[in-house]
Amino acid sequence: MTRAAQAAERLSAVIANCDVLEVACGTAEFSIAAAELAAGVTCIDLDDSRLLPEVREQENIVFRTMDAAAMRFGNDSFDTVVLYNAAFHVAEQLPAVLD
Repeated sequence: MTRAAQAAERLSAVIANCDVLEVACGTAEFSIAAAELAAGVTCIDLDDSRLLPEVREQENIVFRTMDAAAMRFGNDSFDTVVLYNAAFHVAEQLPAVLD
């Protein structure tokens, strides 16, 4: 079992049958694992250059090119928001990302 799958399993109580957003997804390996439990997963990153091909094969995953510090989602768009293995990458923008 991958680390991302282990993380999704540990978060199963807050992602099962929910709409999940993964911020700064990188390869989106967490999104892929979460899609096994969640109703739907949206993952965002600055570009899709590292995105695993499985993301495009999953019916309940949507990838969007988006800056984590300038997300274009309304409040209450998701049940759960996850920043998996990405805090370092957004550290300088963390206040804006969390806002």
